[in-house]
Amino acid sequence: MKYTITTVLFVTLLSALQAQIGIELDLEPGDCFCEGTPQQPFSVTAEGSAGPFTYEWSSPNGYSSTAKEPDDIVLAGEYTLEVYNAYACSFTYSVVLEACTGPTFQFDIDPPSDCGVDDGHINLTLTGGTAPFTYQWYVNGSPSVTSEDFEDAEEGQAYSVEVTDGNGCVHFAETPEVEQLPPLSLELSSVSGACPGLSNGAVEVVASGGAPPYQFQWSNGANTTVGELNGLLAGSYSVTVTDDDECNSTLSFVIEGASLPAISVLEQTPPLQKMVNSQSTQLHSAVFSNWSIRV
Repeated sequence: MKYTITTVLFVTLLSALQAQIGIELDLEPGDCFCEGTPQQPFSVTAEGSAGPFTYEWSSPNGYSSTAKEPDDIVLAGEYTLEVYNAYACSFTYSVVLEACTGPTFQFDIDPPSDCGVDDGHINLTLTGGTAPFTYQWYVNGSPSVTSEDFEDAEEGQAYSVEVTDGNGCVHFAETPEVEQLPPLSLELSSVSGACPGLSNGAVEVVASGGAPPYQFQWSNGANTTVGELNGLLAGSYSVTVTDDDECNSTLSFVIEGASLPAISVLEQTPPLQKMVNSQSTQLHSAVFSNWSIRV
């Protein structure tokens, strides 16, 4: 039995033999692909007398290109290359880009204190990824420090950080908003006057805002962790409250002296003598000798 090879079939077979197509991955320094930054991960070789060749790249992620070695690949995944020679013969190749595993960002923010000082702290913790890491912080989009954490953060600024891992992959994250603590505020809740010559005055001061816990330094030398103080004589006082950020505020107050009741004798027949200890301000018809009244 004889087979006849037509000219078209012969050309097709010949062109296939003359076209040598190869595709390799150019992944350095690791074996994974850094997503997010446009790259040229493929090296394509197309040789033979069946050229010139045309190229069509496609991917399930929606990517397409007609470049031989595209330099705008940003996502990992499966990519398919179809190469056509001068005779419209096609050669199909598939390659998979494995994504590098990046770190997880965790931000812990210590807000600026209520003293009006830009002393906030942004602590960055990375989990996973490939060490070592380098850091580039940005404030309102402008480059700033290159440390792992950010010191002296202030309210109302936009902070972000760019981390480069051991594979050369760049990872970017914005921090939560930095908010300053409300100012330390003191309020006089209650004041009780003192009897003349007695230490029975009392005061209560309520602290709010700032960074608890609070320390109370009273002008009579007392130190407390609560805003209550008893055993006060009549007079002027002050209290300075310091919070955990060492911000402070001072409040002045007065312990009033209670006045004695007035005593009047309406009728008497001396001599009188009587010791009276009551809340009455009047003495009626007390008939004693050599009288005196103590309230």
